[in-house]
Amino acid sequence: MREHLAQEMKDPTSVIWGELWTVDYVHVCGEVNAKNSFGAYTGRQIFYSNGGVGALLPGHPLWKLEDLANCSGGARRLILPADPAPN
Repeated sequence: MREHLAQEMKDPTSVIWGELWTVDYVHVCGEVNAKNSFGAYTGRQIFYSNGGVGALLPGHPLWKLEDLANCSGGARRLILPADPAPN
């Protein structure tokens, strides 16, 4: 899932991963930050996956408002911690 999402970024080598979590053991959510075409970091964005290989960011044609609800409702169960902050 991470590899798929990184390839969707303008600069896949710049990706900084935030936490990866689940709320219900079906939907996987996380945060990602990467550089845009101007070379600046965009800020953390939430992504969502329903167990498939891919993941969706807000603005993707298949992203729905309920996807964000799947990421924010209930208690987060941490799967992976965030990457260390870059120097």
